[in-house]
Amino acid sequence: MDPGTFVSLSPFRALDTRGSSAVGADAPVSFQVGGVSGIPANVSAVVFNLTVTGPKSFGFVSAFASGTERPNTSNVNFGVGQTVANSVTVPVGADGKVTLFNRSGGSTDLIADVSGYYLSGSPVVPGAFAPLAPSRMLDTRGGSAAGGDSPVSFQVGGVSGIPANVSAVVFNLTVTGPKSFGFVSAFASGTERPNASNVNFGPGQTVANSVTVPVGADGKVTLFNRSGGSTDLIADVSGYYLSGAPVVPGAFAPLAPSRMLDTRPGSAAGGDSPVSFQVGGVSGIPANVSAVVFNLTVTGPKSFGFVSAFASGTLRPNASNVNFGPGQTVANSVTVPVGADGKVTLFNRSSGATDLIADVSGYFMGQLMPPATPVITPPASITTIPGTNTGTVNGGGTVGEGKYDFTISEPGTYPAKGFAYAVTDAPGPTSMPVNLSCDTPRVHEFVVVCPAEGRKATVTVGPADRSTSLKVWAFDYVGNVSYPADYEFRVANTVPVPATVLPITAPSNGSWVPVAIQANGTPYATESCQGDASAGYSGSPTRNALQVNGLPDQFGTTASPAVNTAESFSVSGWFCPTNPAPGGNTIQSLIAQVSDTGDLAAAVRLNTDGQPELDTWTTGGTLNQVQILTGQTSNQWFFLTAVYDKVNQQLRMTVSSAGYSGTWTTAAATQTHLPSTTQPVRLGEGFKGQILNPVLTQGILTKDQFSWVQTQFGPGTQGILK
Repeated sequence: MDPGTFVSLSPFRALDTRGSSAVGADAPVSFQVGGVSGIPANVSAVVFNLTVTGPKSFGFVSAFASGTERPNTSNVNFGVGQTVANSVTVPVGADGKVTLFNRSGGSTDLIADVSGYYLSGSPVVPGAFAPLAPSRMLDTRGGSAAGGDSPVSFQVGGVSGIPANVSAVVFNLTVTGPKSFGFVSAFASGTERPNASNVNFGPGQTVANSVTVPVGADGKVTLFNRSGGSTDLIADVSGYYLSGAPVVPGAFAPLAPSRMLDTRPGSAAGGDSPVSFQVGGVSGIPANVSAVVFNLTVTGPKSFGFVSAFASGTLRPNASNVNFGPGQTVANSVTVPVGADGKVTLFNRSSGATDLIADVSGYFMGQLMPPATPVITPPASITTIPGTNTGTVNGGGTVGEGKYDFTISEPGTYPAKGFAYAVTDAPGPTSMPVNLSCDTPRVHEFVVVCPAEGRKATVTVGPADRSTSLKVWAFDYVGNVSYPADYEFRVANTVPVPATVLPITAPSNGSWVPVAIQANGTPYATESCQGDASAGYSGSPTRNALQVNGLPDQFGTTASPAVNTAESFSVSGWFCPTNPAPGGNTIQSLIAQVSDTGDLAAAVRLNTDGQPELDTWTTGGTLNQVQILTGQTSNQWFFLTAVYDKVNQQLRMTVSSAGYSGTWTTAAATQTHLPSTTQPVRLGEGFKGQILNPVLTQGILTKDQFSWVQTQFGPGTQGILK
């Protein structure tokens, strides 16, 4: 998990002075959190419920990191004999301890029930928590009190080292000297005041509560005094959450406070009885949240007691969150794990019934589930294959080769970081490689698109063939991958069938030899890739093949280029190697287009293992390559087709020894390829064998066109068709 993310715990008691010595007047007590109960030794901050009980005098408690200076702030205010609790989020000292200081003229007992911690390190991911030594950022006692039914705002973004655009802030809110009963609501400045409370009070009381609340666009938090009289307000900030959409486990997502439980219109929580409420999967909260933050208010209790909050379906802990007496209205902030069913349980440990109110202000991300299957929305002007597309077609449209913008979006609750898509012949690949990320935008036929927020992207796709499959996956920030979405479409390819013959000048030791062919253009089998290959097939049509001997600098050449390799092009032909795997460092070039610089721009070749490959070179000198991993057989014809697809940034190649197989092998390619507008084509450089009906043409030929082109060769065709 990332620094600053939260790990929730089933609440456990880390401190209880009742079994030993109470904390003396104006004295500290420390307790260990780092390295105990499964908590790492070097956590950055801890969340616990602090209860004061049996104080001998009025006063307050300040919580701070052990070994640091005591702040001028309070976490719990109390009177003589009171039992009062408050949630505390505070940094942890280098020794793994938290210190509590009893600022009072008398001793008191203290109880700390820990419910989670934040991982150490510099927080960088959205939703990570940055703890602060508690700092007072609002105190109306030095100016004007908050008037009755009036707001007061204070700045947190951009002050005291807090970034200007934080998403939420944690502070202890103290109400002191109110002139009437009422409550305070905290919310992001500039937003609508919620139907929620954070602190409830009566005339003259001093009451504190922890608040976690979103921060407004202006960097401020607003406090509304819902009361008939004025009151002073104090805010002691102890940390903030980084802005941005939270996506990693343990990151915090703030919410405008929302009431998710209120027993008053129905049945109160009975004595020694539980009540549960749903948080996972409601009000935009993911179903698998790990923990939730809410303000819990007890009102109208029939007896004294306390409420324990815990994850539904788990054992009730020996811990309290709110302590109350008969008839009191008391509130406290709660941070608690969420059960597997998405619920939180509140147990009324009291002999009488009481009403409970829960106002949720945020949640912590749980372990991310795979993103939802993406939705593919095609452009309006495309002709689809009926019954096969999964997107929505907005009417018919233009038939013809072109570029088409497809929108891909991920509609689920769990946010995708990006998408991976593949453009192939139907049905396309069945799985996405696990090593795709935004740092590796291309792997083989897969293209990665990482849009802002990871929710939506537009991809421009040219027709890879007459029947084309667009398959899309969504992936999240921790590597989970969705099920794929498929979209098949058909676009008539308008690339003209090659008709121009570029004459080949044969090398001095090369020659043109006849080859017998079948009606579909496939050459008959031969015992050798040398000499006349038409013998034994009397009456069959013949075509001339270029025979080369593999000697250095012995290759056929044209007087002009066939294609500009900086743009999309296609290549095909029949090849019969005498020795397809010569070993050593010998690479046999079949068809090669030279670039304007005199270097190779693109070549169909046999590598030293006899494996066919299409190689292209970028303007930066990088080799883009696609290979057929099976080596070819000596003295047997094979048919090769290959494409450089600039729009889809792919190299594609197919090899068949008995007609066109229809299977593509694909690889990644950039769009910055070497141009070739002036230089010749070479045939058979280093190759020993025969080359029949070579084609090198601009644009992308379909499967049907690759085969059709072979029928365009006549008995006297001696050259490259372009």
